[in-house]
This record gives sequence, structure tokens and C-alpha cells, in this order.
Amino acid sequence: MGSTRGREREMDFSTVKLAVLIPSYDLDGSLVPTLQSIHDAVKNYAWKSLTFVVSDSSTKDSVLTEARDWAEELKYHFIIDHVEPRRIKKVALNAAFGISEVVNADFVLMFDDDLRLESSCIINLVSALILDTEAVVAIGVTRADPLFAQGRRRAGAWDLEVNAVIASRLPRTFIRTEGAVTATRGSFVATFRYPVGSGSIVEDQALTDFLFDNDLEALNVFEAMVFKVPPLGFREFANQSRRNRETLKSTTTPRPRLPIRVRSALGQTAKNPVGALWYIVYVIGIVLGVGKPETNYDEFSPRSKSTYRASSS
Repeated sequence: MGSTRGREREMDFSTVKLAVLIPSYDLDGSLVPTLQSIHDAVKNYAWKSLTFVVSDSSTKDSVLTEARDWAEELKYHFIIDHVEPRRIKKVALNAAFGISEVVNADFVLMFDDDLRLESSCIINLVSALILDTEAVVAIGVTRADPLFAQGRRRAGAWDLEVNAVIASRLPRTFIRTEGAVTATRGSFVATFRYPVGSGSIVEDQALTDFLFDNDLEALNVFEAMVFKVPPLGFREFANQSRRNRETLKSTTTPRPRLPIRVRSALGQTAKNPVGALWYIVYVIGIVLGVGKPETNYDEFSPRSKSTYRASSS
């Protein structure tokens, strides 16, 4: 299956019921910009219904107050499922999967709470699932936000861009792991639940393992892009890298072939040699055991605050 770019203009979305899920936790100033970015991506299209669901466990009222004010101003159907104390992303999404507006939606979009969407991101995801009725999930790609890709963020930015290039070179039905931007169907989330306390420690890998193990079709929609703030400095980069390596120990999903990964890295190195150099330096530091790693990487490992959009301004 080829790119959906261009074909979405011929589609009628007025019969489509859409639900947008965002698991959130104490993102001062980051949640509303993410919501606004989603609004900018859908505002020029007519939908039968559009529901925002924030599955939240923030400890600060200001986070939710700002989000409610935003939704009220734009007259969105806005649901906040709030509990304390903090619940992990798997549990937050599982809770949202039980909400009737989500189950009854044609398509369910899941985004992290600190992103900026490329304008055609949502249309590309939805169009891909409309065109391929057998596909259960459509997976987008995360790129480095160019506004936050310099200085001590160069290594993380280079890494994100390499992964984006790899995605663009993979087959359309290759099952990729990507937690920041995913679309599925309401009929799927009506019965699917992320395993808690077993399987992969991260929700995106748990989902791709489930798809692969059950021979379900997923779409590699690399044109559906979101932009994320890369980790700041060695400590944050190392924590993310060590946790990612831990998740790979239990996965059943095949990784992209080595030649594709190498060609992608070389191509990105030509574009950003400084970022590649810092990436190599950081990886050497990880191999040598520099820095104090977390003793246990599990489902409750804390997020990297340096990637919060508001705290990076």
C-alpha cells in the first residue's frame, strides 16, 4: 500500500466518529499546546463527532483547569478521567478504553501529552485505516522538534531523526514500535487491554507484541508525524536509552534489518554530523557505565522531565 498523501482530499470524513486519547500526568503548560496542535490538525475537516479524552492523574488542579477552559472555548466534547495517585500509561489508556465515546468511535487516536503535530498527521492516520479495512492499527512517527534540537539535545535529536528515516524505508505493513502517535479502531479497544505487571514494561512495545503474536495487521504510516522535545544532556539520554534496551529483552516483535538501520544512520550523520558525534560519545559513556543508572526499569519508571515542552521553553 502506498502513501495516503493526496487521497485524503477526496475523502468525506463527515460520517467519521473520532476519539482522541491523551494520557496525562502533571504537565504544567504542556498539555494545552498539545491539544491546540491536535485542534489545528482537525479543524479544517468536518467530522460526525469528535471527542477528546484526557486520562489524567495530575496532582495540580491548574493542569486540568487550563485544559477545561481550552475545550470550553472551542466547544469540544471534552472528557477528563481523573484519579490519584499517579497511574502508569498502560492503566491510563485501559481506563479510557472503557469510555463509551471511545468504544463507539470509528477511529481512536492516541497521543502523548507533550507533542506538536504536523498538520496532516491525523488525516494521514485516519485515511490509512479507511483505505485498508483489514488493518487494526496505524502507527505514525516521532521526529525531533527543530525548535529544541540544538545544544545538549543534539544526540537525542539525531537518534529521533534516524528512527524516522528507518520508518520511511520499511514496508507499509511492518509492525513498528511507536508510543507517541498511534491510531486504531473503536472496535479494537473495546476488547483490547494492555497487560499490567507482565509483558513489556512500556505500552507501545506491549501493543506491537500483541499485534505480531496474533498475526494482526498494522500500518507503518511514516507520513503521520509528530514532533517531540529530545532528552537534555547525557543523564536523560542515558536513562531513556537504558530503559529502551530493557524493553527489547522481552519483545517478540522483529526489529528492522541491520542494513536499513545502518544506511539510515549514515544518511542522518551526513546531515547532522555534530549530533552523530555526540550520540557516539553518549553511547560510549553508557557502555562504560558512566552516570548512575536506575537500578530497576519497570512500568513505574519516571518520565524524563527535560522533554516536557513547557519546561524546555
